[in-house]
Amino acid sequence: MNGGDYLANIVINSNDPDEPQVNVAASLSVTGAPNISLDSDSIDFGEVFVDGEYKETLIVTNSGTDLLDVFDIQSDNGYFSVDTTSFSLAPGVETA
Repeated sequence: MNGGDYLANIVINSNDPDEPQVNVAASLSVTGAPNISLDSDSIDFGEVFVDGEYKETLIVTNSGTDLLDVFDIQSDNGYFSVDTTSFSLAPGVETA
């Protein structure tokens, strides 16, 4: 269930001759939560040539129930860089 407010009527039917049907208003507030999923937990570039430039793709998915905000992606090694460092994903959406 995604985050948000949900409204409904609960209908109770009975054999009460005075009130055979009673409606009860119901409400529910759900606090969603994003959940980041990656298609891999490591990236292997294999053998590479000196001064070569190589690219690999990592797919990021929001498998949660609320908006996922990625606000920074970094590498602790200067030999690696990232093209996209921030983005937002709605629930169920993925990006590479």
